Amino acid sequence: AYAFPKSRVYRGQTATYTVGSGFKTHGDMRHNVEIETHVSLTIRLPKYQLLPGCLERVTDIQLMLALATDYPCSVERCRLFLRVPRTKQPGTWQLAPVDLCYQPLYIASNPGRAPHPSEFLFFLSSLQPDAGSAFDAWHLKRADLDSAFALFFRACYGDGMTLDRKALYYLQAAETFHRRRLGGCSLPETEHQKRLNEVLAGAGSHRRWLEDKLQYSNELSLRKRLQELLRRVPPVTADLVKNKSKFVQLALYTRNYLTHFDRRLEKKAASGRRLYELSEILRYLTVAQLLLELDLSTTAVHHALRKSLRYQDAMSFDL
Repeated sequence: AYAFPKSRVYRGQTATYTVGSGFKTHGDMRHNVEIETHVSLTIRLPKYQLLPGCLERVTDIQLMLALATDYPCSVERCRLFLRVPRTKQPGTWQLAPVDLCYQPLYIASNPGRAPHPSEFLFFLSSLQPDAGSAFDAWHLKRADLDSAFALFFRACYGDGMTLDRKALYYLQAAETFHRRRLGGCSLPETEHQKRLNEVLAGAGSHRRWLEDKLQYSNELSLRKRLQELLRRVPPVTADLVKNKSKFVQLALYTRNYLTHFDRRLEKKAASGRRLYELSEILRYLTVAQLLLELDLSTTAVHHALRKSLRYQDAMSFDL
């Protein structure tokens, strides 16, 4: 007999999360029957919130589960419970269910083979200190990293994503993640301002134009951002990147060609299979950064990624 998993309750500081399961049967019960299982997640908030805030929670968890499974996890049904007055008992309230037309984000219409659980990058039970706290933390971090999340998951699972667009989105996601999470400047602000004043002093009538051009001149370059992301996860970098300087340079040529369409870079930029390989490595480099956001250690991140067949395939690339 098949035993359905028991419901689990995970308590965070901002919400309580209950994971349950159910099933549907198809066919003739006497001869041939198919059992279709489904998983439900109930989010109970300590106080009432506006609808957009509730839907953000759904999207956050959808993306977290997509990260865990390395596969697009879609929401088949979204139900909201509203607090309404009882008609036969004035002064009392009840919860009324309302089914919403929820449009999942960044989900491909043809996702391909579903991974086996042995390939999942992590399970809710493995999160520390517990899944409830992890859900809460992910929700708060998503607000900080919203642009990076949007670029990354769109590249992973969005419809109509050509290979060159995927590569560009992965590069932008990595750059945006670094800017939002790690920041950094080329020089301390006082030194940069001194240098800027010296340069502008001789600009004459072109000063305003030059000021606009140099507005973000103290930001780290994409080269330095990629180098720092590679240093954050040494075992993952060792798996995927054979020559770090050549990899970073190829990424820069490719980004500049795809962005500015400079014909001089066409032969230097990745194309065809090399573009696919570059995209896959950038994908898992960013996945590693997102797993670190769940407070997994570098060793745990490396162990998790090694379970993915797609990651194992990327280890054979020669970049």
